[in-house]
Amino acid sequence: MSTGVDFDTALELTRVGTVFTTHTPVPAGIDRFPRELIVHQFAGFDDLPLDRVLALGAEDYDGGDPEKFNMAVMGFRLSQRANGVSSLHGVVSREMFQGLWRSFDTSEVPITQITNGVHHLTWVHRALLDLLRGAEWQSVGERWLRLGRADQCRQQDDLGTQAADA
Repeated sequence: MSTGVDFDTALELTRVGTVFTTHTPVPAGIDRFPRELIVHQFAGFDDLPLDRVLALGAEDYDGGDPEKFNMAVMGFRLSQRANGVSSLHGVVSREMFQGLWRSFDTSEVPITQITNGVHHLTWVHRALLDLLRGAEWQSVGERWLRLGRADQCRQQDDLGTQAADA
């Protein structure tokens, strides 16, 4: 909206580029706030239709609390797609949020699942990567020797980091 588009256009532009991932599909893991807090926080945004913002996070489904603003519900409503971070999370999330898609059977709720992963070449320490390369051909003794070398490299990196911070 700061670029001059109206609320509906901004909403659609947001949806086009957003995938919502629910990471904690248990009620205690969902951020929910009193509606009054949302009103207070957004009171200074004159161009923002507060009733429409509140509607994005409204628990307006069976079992929902109309006095709460639900961040996960807002995430679902602001995204083009939604997923959980594992097959089980997908199943549990479809059950938890089925009320957002009242006419869908739980198995058809459009929350898919993905499997989290990391890019190991940038996530794993290079010494450990060296250790793991060809591990299937190494003896157990060789793996332990390489692991010790990886630990020495980590300790040297820690010392280097401490020296740089000093």
